[in-house]
Amino acid sequence: MFRKNVAPGLLILAFIALLALWQWLSQQGELDAAALVSDIRSYTRSMTPLAIAACLVPVYLLLLHLMFPLTVLVAVTGLLFGPWVGFLYAGLGTLLFSATSFWLGDVIGRDALFRLGGQRLHTVSRYLSARGVRVIFLISLLPIAPFAFTNMLAGASHIRFRDYMLGSAAGLLPGVAVVTLLGGELGAVLEHGGTLDWILFALAAAGILALFFAFRRWIRLRSGVDGSP
Repeated sequence: MFRKNVAPGLLILAFIALLALWQWLSQQGELDAAALVSDIRSYTRSMTPLAIAACLVPVYLLLLHLMFPLTVLVAVTGLLFGPWVGFLYAGLGTLLFSATSFWLGDVIGRDALFRLGGQRLHTVSRYLSARGVRVIFLISLLPIAPFAFTNMLAGASHIRFRDYMLGSAAGLLPGVAVVTLLGGELGAVLEHGGTLDWILFALAAAGILALFFAFRRWIRLRSGVDGSP
């Protein structure tokens, strides 16, 4: 219970601390993040959207299968491509990963996944027994097990692929939208913002994250989903 109540607050505080450290390093000349982001954005402007997607999607597939944090990947996508275009790229990469990990789980099978994933996958498996869009939506929205393992377990449980993808899209895309928005706004502050802009961004980002965590907690309480092992 302590972890569930305190972890979101600690994450928000860590986020603000990282922003403050980033700004301080930039002012000291130790880190020119604005120039780096600007250079990458200038380079990608010469590429077609299809070429960018062809480069970005394999990065998503590789890193997410290696358990790289989805939130960080989505935030960087928003930072580099802005909130709207970044959302399209991040959403595409996230949903394609969901599809490939579902297929991988079908190939590996449940017994092997339980040996790899541990006790938490047994919790997920109980919810998957209902085999509906609502269950996939809840599991995608609420992090009750590692993202990749959850997707693979869904594939191993022989849920209909259409239901799985509909539930995954409904559960994942709102969070992707929030994080790409924050990443895009961070990029704008990096390029044009002063100290006051950084403070306002940190406060706004903390508020948005707090609302998002509160919404997820409300969904958890309403649905009866317990994220504990």
